[in-house]
Amino acid sequence: KHFKIVKWKLFDYMKNGNYEECCIPMIDGRVYGVSTNTGREIQARLDIVYGLQRFYDQAVPVFIDGAEAINSSNIMLNDGTQLITLNVTENQELTIDLCEDTKECEVVKRLLPQ
Repeated sequence: KHFKIVKWKLFDYMKNGNYEECCIPMIDGRVYGVSTNTGREIQARLDIVYGLQRFYDQAVPVFIDGAEAINSSNIMLNDGTQLITLNVTENQELTIDLCEDTKECEVVKRLLPQ
């Protein structure tokens, strides 16, 4: 109940008819990391982190590396959580987006040393 897009496979059935316990995250009915794309996997990781934060009633900063696979329209946000994304770009400028809330962002640019 704490997760929005991730469902959990808790039992795996074996060929002999028995089952074994497991804990496999599933996204859209697919096994995480096997048949899912990078953007959806990042969304799933955020969902897991946010779910744990809700369960433990804690809000901690979250770092996302490889965030170029997602964009601002499909990124999951959580109230009270600082989200820090790291993106690969071809730019020679370092861009830092400072967001006080999800609607308004101030962009600060600094030149990288040559």
